[in-house]
Amino acid sequence: MSEDPEETARWRQTLVGLVVAALLLVAGWWVMSDLQRHREIDNCIASGRRDCVPIETGK
Repeated sequence: MSEDPEETARWRQTLVGLVVAALLLVAGWWVMSDLQRHREIDNCIASGRRDCVPIETGK
């Protein structure tokens, strides 16, 4: 059974759309988690603490 070229193109476009949507979701999650981490550090610094971010010594 031979598939219609338009139907094949439509499936390809659907798959590309799903991949793009998944990438946007992952990027959004990464940005939101990074903003949350920075907000926690800012709140820690604003409260006057000095041990908010560990400093690596390189040993």
